[in-house]
Amino acid sequence: MHPGPIIFCGDPHGQWQHIIDATLQTHARAVIALGDLEPARPLHIELETIWERVWFIHGNHDTDHADNFGNVWHDDVSDRSLHGRVFTLPCGTRIAGLGGVFRGAVWYCCRRPKTDHLNLVVPTQN
Repeated sequence: MHPGPIIFCGDPHGQWQHIIDATLQTHARAVIALGDLEPARPLHIELETIWERVWFIHGNHDTDHADNFGNVWHDDVSDRSLHGRVFTLPCGTRIAGLGGVFRGAVWYCCRRPKTDHLNLVVPTQN
């Protein structure tokens, strides 16, 4: 086990060298990649030099293109995904992950949700 910190890094968008460098320089125990990974190759190949320390959650850009999707949801990386689970890292730290893909069409559709049947009480200002 490596003695250093746990590194949390978000939105690398396919840029890995600074993460690899920081991991090696700090002797990081673990690297948690927080979405928008966008690897050009399967994630375990992109991060091969530090792969034994990497866990991740996916982000919205990881489904923008079929290649991104395939490189993040590759069979060889599924055991490193923290999405929807609690995991104990080799150093003993427990961590949970919840990746996300939020599409505007779902949240901002063309009509308002119907709430008449909910009997909502809206407070008024005095």
